[in-house]
Amino acid sequence: MRTLEGKRNAARKLIARTEMDDQMIADIEEFPVEEVEKLRAEIQPALSKHDPTSPDSKP
Repeated sequence: MRTLEGKRNAARKLIARTEMDDQMIADIEEFPVEEVEKLRAEIQPALSKHDPTSPDSKP
């Protein structure tokens, strides 16, 4: 069984590389959807900087 940090790392990758919603990621990683929401909030600003189609992206 993976550690909680291992599950968080996997969830971060799913957030960054897929268009899965938070509930689906929580189901896959078997932890609360609130945890996925926190992770998404942490990494979303970084993702926006790298996505030229994002309204928040910086040139």
